[in-house]
Amino acid sequence: MKTVAFLFALLCLALPGFSAELVIAENHSSNYQIVFPDDLGSEPLLQYVSLGGELIRVGIKNASGADVPLVRESQKAADKPAIYVGDTKALAAAGLSAKDFAKWEHAIAVKGNDIFIYGADWPNPFTGNKKNSSWILYYAVGSLKASCVFAEKFLNTRVMGMTRSAQGMTDGVRTLPKETITVPEDFSYRVKPRFLSSDSDLGGMLYNVANNHLYDCGAAYDVHYHVRAIPQDKYYDAHPEYFALIKGERYKFNPTVYNHGEHSQYCLSNPEVQELIYQDALDRADKGYKVVEFGQADGFLGCECENCKKMYGTDDWTEKLWCLHRDLSARLKAERPDVQVAIAAYGPTRRPPKSFKKFPVPMIIDVGGITPDLRKEWEGYNVVGMVAWIYPFGAYTPSGFSPSACFAKLQKDQKFYHTTPVTTIYHCGISNASSIAGPWIYAWGRWDLDPEESVDTILHDYCLYSFGEKAAPYFEKFFRLMDSRMEKYPNPMSLDVTSFDIKDTTLAVGIWRARYPKEVLDELVDLFEKAISLCDEKNSMLPGLKIEFEYLRLTANVCNAREKWKGTKAREDRVAIADAVEARTRFIESLPVKDDYIMAPGFKLVQPGLLKLGGTMYGRFRDVFEEDLEKLRK
Repeated sequence: MKTVAFLFALLCLALPGFSAELVIAENHSSNYQIVFPDDLGSEPLLQYVSLGGELIRVGIKNASGADVPLVRESQKAADKPAIYVGDTKALAAAGLSAKDFAKWEHAIAVKGNDIFIYGADWPNPFTGNKKNSSWILYYAVGSLKASCVFAEKFLNTRVMGMTRSAQGMTDGVRTLPKETITVPEDFSYRVKPRFLSSDSDLGGMLYNVANNHLYDCGAAYDVHYHVRAIPQDKYYDAHPEYFALIKGERYKFNPTVYNHGEHSQYCLSNPEVQELIYQDALDRADKGYKVVEFGQADGFLGCECENCKKMYGTDDWTEKLWCLHRDLSARLKAERPDVQVAIAAYGPTRRPPKSFKKFPVPMIIDVGGITPDLRKEWEGYNVVGMVAWIYPFGAYTPSGFSPSACFAKLQKDQKFYHTTPVTTIYHCGISNASSIAGPWIYAWGRWDLDPEESVDTILHDYCLYSFGEKAAPYFEKFFRLMDSRMEKYPNPMSLDVTSFDIKDTTLAVGIWRARYPKEVLDELVDLFEKAISLCDEKNSMLPGLKIEFEYLRLTANVCNAREKWKGTKAREDRVAIADAVEARTRFIESLPVKDDYIMAPGFKLVQPGLLKLGGTMYGRFRDVFEEDLEKLRK
């Protein structure tokens, strides 16, 4: 019988399409070791490459129970096969290299009994810059991305739950049991991400890399950076002439009053102002920026002085700004040829310039938000890349601090972005309610890689890995119900969140009331409580989710109380509005705060005052939320 089995095995190996398997772990044991480089010339970069090895070690342990050592290459055992992570000496000896890889390109290859997991590993380019020197978003670690792919494909492991500034392992790593772990002996994988950057910068290194929220190493797009170049508190008293003349006075804003989009504004015809802007850009280039961007202050106001009116021979501030930034870009490119220049197409510069169609140097355009019409308008310009801001998650929509856009819209948007010249995506406001909006944020990242992947697969994976097998079905129903309400009552398509000329300030209450009437809210609460009861009480994703859903429930209660009173005009229903507002306020005020920012597991780094308002721009509630409660109770 042994002879027959042996001959059968040989026959299988000879059959077309048959692939033998490397057994990585079986019966709670493994003969493998995980090996990372001794040195990469950058200690943080080495830390992030070895983090990939640690993810694999944890995945193997949690899936199969096997303990696999994680060692530097100089400490590896010569008599054992290895899973090599990063640019090891063994990688070169195997005839493999990532030297020609693009940013974030990554690969997995099997050679004999060894597995090589590697990619383009770029260190933070900033030097002499304390602010940027340790930020995770200035690293591109293809080997870590490849490790995440390996963990997902072979170890039943996912990284769930956004974590602020986590640079190492997180308690969001989730693994399902897999007693025997195998890898095809001919396995080969190499991928260059469609988007070289799709950063949210608030998920933590491991979460973001695992879920395709990648970082644009060295390309810090500071869109509204005039304010950075000429800070009001440094220059206004000595040089008020640097600031825009508005209605006969030099503009000065009050930074203690929160008004979205309000910033310092400048007299851009002033040669000293232009030089300060340029010198700041030059300083960035010399500190290691690979991309330097020019862009006007947020909430832009044009200076009304005579020189600014005559600037570039046009009355159109759109053209003035394009011409100014065009000239500054050409000057910087001449002095620092290795730097790529970019210009922000935002607010008044939302549309392309009309006075010229060719930039003097190759240009990246930071388009803010791109539409099919806008993409067509940019055809013919010598643009080498585009950055797009996406707006489905921020508190500036009527949805405020709650999930904003349904799966169908997000997937449609992703399919569109895949057809554009966009190479970099910035998520504006993704951290505002990242626990309760988790499935939609997760889906967006999955669609970065494959915009055709089904919602069913993505939501099932999200709930299974986030909450466990028992709770997952109820969480799926919970999130599907929320999604159906967003699909039925979407935020208006016409909203322009890049403009501060807001005509309608009453949308928020209407959206919340339509999405979460009492009967729907009751069903959501019932599903949520059932799901929570079936979930491990120590699950690290629950605290933030509970806080953000409680906020949603209390906020919807206010809107529903208002709607009921609107129909009855009864005093008791008016008092119920006051009670609902007060309960919501008490809850918000119970959240821990440090330096005026919420430090709870949910709504991290959101200002409590802003949470009370409901959001910014279209997200602000006003209405009964700002009524005098004693007056309501009379």
